[in-house]
Amino acid sequence: MRGLLRPGDVLLVCSVHGGTGFSTDLVRAVEFANGAGASTISLVGFDGGALHSLSTVSILVPAPSTPQVEAVHLVVEHLLMAMVKQALGGTLEERLASHA
Repeated sequence: MRGLLRPGDVLLVCSVHGGTGFSTDLVRAVEFANGAGASTISLVGFDGGALHSLSTVSILVPAPSTPQVEAVHLVVEHLLMAMVKQALGGTLEERLASHA
């Protein structure tokens, strides 16, 4: 990220437990991105962990089990990608078809 991240960019991270245990690399990434002037979005579960409080925006799934958190994360990820595609004007295939 050091050579690519610029102010105004957005970093999206996803962690079932919110950066505890094995996700400390995600916590460091969010801290770096915040310091570089980027916006940070975290998709977290359980109590949100460190990522919940560090991120510019945090989508918390307060479910008590990993499978439940992952199931909701999957739905949210699909919705976010649909929003990004729409903001960019649809998929590449849709844009190419509209110019044919």
